[in-house]
Amino acid sequence: MIALKKYSPTTRFSDRAGIYSAYRPGYPEDVIWHLKDKIGLKPGWAVADIGAGTGLFSRLLLENGNTVYCVEPNAAMRQEGAAFLKGYPKCAWVDGAAEDTTLPAHSMDVVTCAQAFHWFNPEKTKKEFVRIAKKGAPVVLLWSSRKNDQNDFMREHDALLRKFGKNYAPIHNAMSDPKIIEAFYSKTSSQAVFGNSQLLTQEAYLGRIFSASYMPGSNTPVYQEIKAAFSSLFRKYNKNGTVTLYYEIKVYYGLLN
Repeated sequence: MIALKKYSPTTRFSDRAGIYSAYRPGYPEDVIWHLKDKIGLKPGWAVADIGAGTGLFSRLLLENGNTVYCVEPNAAMRQEGAAFLKGYPKCAWVDGAAEDTTLPAHSMDVVTCAQAFHWFNPEKTKKEFVRIAKKGAPVVLLWSSRKNDQNDFMREHDALLRKFGKNYAPIHNAMSDPKIIEAFYSKTSSQAVFGNSQLLTQEAYLGRIFSASYMPGSNTPVYQEIKAAFSSLFRKYNKNGTVTLYYEIKVYYGLLN
């Protein structure tokens, strides 16, 4: 895994928390069913969802009946997440980081982290997860990655991201690095893979693109050029006014102690 601290992970989403909440894909319910089967996830469990962002994965846990502590260091993301999950009484937002969650010791039945682990310091994070987890509590890491080999549209979409994305390569390459994951788990971890997709209008497609932290924002000189390039790609491949982005959800789970 490439160290990403130099990319200011706690602040880099501050100017796009709204579009992140609106246009990022969620997670399929199959993930929860799999965790019920494999780690015994129960509705009564207390869950620390670390790097919760705007609560996309937290919502699945809350709908499962869990009490979820959404740990998120970015104030703008916490604000969006609180609005997104305001109807869930078992949701608590925590101003904390993976390396210092502020949660009580040995209080969590499971620790989860969706689409965020690559921003953390693995050694310090492992120590903190061991501190907050009950003995024998599993840790679950998830990533949602695009299936760029799905079709020509996905390949051309990725090519434009590589052309315009700032620091795209190190961020993309850091996700779910097998060597870091193997070192992170004290015992052998298990893995499962699920499919997912987004059917997007042109507005939603552009929103999804600019929700990425590596894409230049609307206040940059290249914004209109980027918008035009992706709009052209949408017009080329849309069917009945929509395009589909395809994803692969990788789920890792195991024990740290």
